[in-house]
This record gives sequence, structure tokens and C-alpha cells, in this order.
Amino acid sequence: MRTGAEPDASAEATERPVTGAACPFGTYDRRALGALRAAGFELVLTSDRWYAERGAWLQPRFTIVRDDTPASLAAL
Repeated sequence: MRTGAEPDASAEATERPVTGAACPFGTYDRRALGALRAAGFELVLTSDRWYAERGAWLQPRFTIVRDDTPASLAAL
């Protein structure tokens, strides 16, 4: 399965090692995560709206949007 951002091709283009990837718009499943792990990524970011855990391979990103309020953030 092609992930669309294999570390070797990205590293060649940027001349730097690429160790992380992001899943756009929360569109990922076990198969996608397996392909990312098999491709050697050390960190995967998702748009799951939750808190990250230090050192975890799969990291949700927490985005604050216009409709958020102090109360909606506190409810998380």
C-alpha cells in the first residue's frame, strides 16, 4: 500500500530525514496506520480532537476553532 509520503522519497526531496506523517481530515484506519508504521514513520499526527500523550506514536492534534468557547474546551 502506498501511503503517499514514503520517508525515502520525502527525505530525498527535502534532503532531511522525514520521521513523521499527518493523516488529513481524520481519514485513517488500521490499514493506513499499519502502512505508516511499515513505512518507518516514528510519529503520526491525526486530527482527532483530543490531548496528545508524550512519546506516543499516534498523536491527536487539538485544534481550537472559531465556535469553541471556554465552556466547550473545559468539557473536553
